[in-house]
Amino acid sequence: MESLSPWLNGLLFLLAAAAIWWAGTRLERCADTISRRTGLGQAFTGMLLLAVATSLPEVATTVTAVALLDNPTLAVHNLLGGVALQTAILAVADGVKRRRGALTFFSPRFVLLIEGVGLVLLLQLTIAGITARGIPTIFGTSSWLILLLLGYVALMYLVYRYRGQPSWTPTRVDDVPEEVRVEDAGPDEEDRRSTTGLWLLFGGLSLLVLAGGWLATQTAELLAEQTGLGPAFLGATLLAAATSLPEVSTTIAATRNDRYTLAISNVFGSNAFDVGLLFLAEILYRGGTILGHAERSVVFVAAIGSIMTCIYLWGLMERENRTVFRIGLDSAVAVLVYAG
Repeated sequence: MESLSPWLNGLLFLLAAAAIWWAGTRLERCADTISRRTGLGQAFTGMLLLAVATSLPEVATTVTAVALLDNPTLAVHNLLGGVALQTAILAVADGVKRRRGALTFFSPRFVLLIEGVGLVLLLQLTIAGITARGIPTIFGTSSWLILLLLGYVALMYLVYRYRGQPSWTPTRVDDVPEEVRVEDAGPDEEDRRSTTGLWLLFGGLSLLVLAGGWLATQTAELLAEQTGLGPAFLGATLLAAATSLPEVSTTIAATRNDRYTLAISNVFGSNAFDVGLLFLAEILYRGGTILGHAERSVVFVAAIGSIMTCIYLWGLMERENRTVFRIGLDSAVAVLVYAG
């Protein structure tokens, strides 16, 4: 691909993005069926199973950028640059849902609050680690990223523990529409495949997402050199957008099918998993701590992602169902923050 022109590399980048989108739209329905058959619930399935599958491009990007290209800056900026972008996806999903009202109004699940608070904690640990340039280190690994890993494991445990326990409920009994008081289950259409067949299909679609992510990473790196824009800029913009396509497609599909908990949990879970991938990048990189290669701009981007997550946490707790141009007030504020 190095011998190809920027136009051809751009075309390959678009083909990789299209493959990611196609697979992502089918992952959502498959994951929802698996969640109902296994009893894992939409929140835990979205936070772990679907989030990991849709984050496979970030896995490919991280391994390729650090282990093959020796470019830790590209890896860090892509992982953190996608957080704010993926959170903004919730505003898009808010606008395309079928019901009138705020997206967060239809998701009164206690576990979503745990996911959001956990994500903010991971982002703040990362910001602190970058500010400290990764120091101190333990056996060559930044202590901040060790804390990050422990925080992510604890978050997964809490989400699994409270997946079926609505310990937090709205104040007013009529605050939630009758059809979503138990669970936003969506359509009752059942996939006729066996459970084994569903797992195989999920695995195949995940591999397609992974292959698309690898191709997007390769072409984005070449475009950074050929256009002179640099890895930091493309990592936080073009590459972050391409590798966020699975989250876009699955979140929108879940919202259109009235699976609101799955949609929000997928975004929160994908963001948490992406931030957690910094630990994998740290293990793969042998030139010191990767946090020492992060630029000031990525701290700003990570802080914006944290702010936008707090805005949606406010929406989940406030539950006034106020809208602006058919989207929730929280989504409108989040869009303004991201655009600014």
